[in-house]
Amino acid sequence: MHEGAVVFADSSDTPPRSERENEVRSQMPVFAPAFNSTSARSAKTNVESVDPETVLDGVENLEITTWKFKHNGTGKHIEPMAEEFAKTFDLGDDDESISTVDAEGVALAAIQGLSKKLAKRDDWIAELEQRLTALEA
Repeated sequence: MHEGAVVFADSSDTPPRSERENEVRSQMPVFAPAFNSTSARSAKTNVESVDPETVLDGVENLEITTWKFKHNGTGKHIEPMAEEFAKTFDLGDDDESISTVDAEGVALAAIQGLSKKLAKRDDWIAELEQRLTALEA
């Protein structure tokens, strides 16, 4: 156990343990209908806009893999590696974990970037259709 760590454990054969100081660790599944992250503007500082197309580029270049945890490999997961996520987006407190709020924000920004990319493509297609109509006339 580490200083300030709180560990919730089940009755499995794996002994309960923490990995670092001041963490909360669950050694059993946590089931909840939702987790609410504090997200009010009044709770934030240093708010800066992001370029959704740049975020989309980062997402397009991430290696997404499936994997199981070494110590609790009961389920298969899909996600980029935390080190690559941190390097690509410069988010979070360390390069060993991905905050759910960061993953959600990246996903939403990438969707916006994709929407912008599709809108540009739609405009280009409309322009080409007009040129084609003019040429056929």
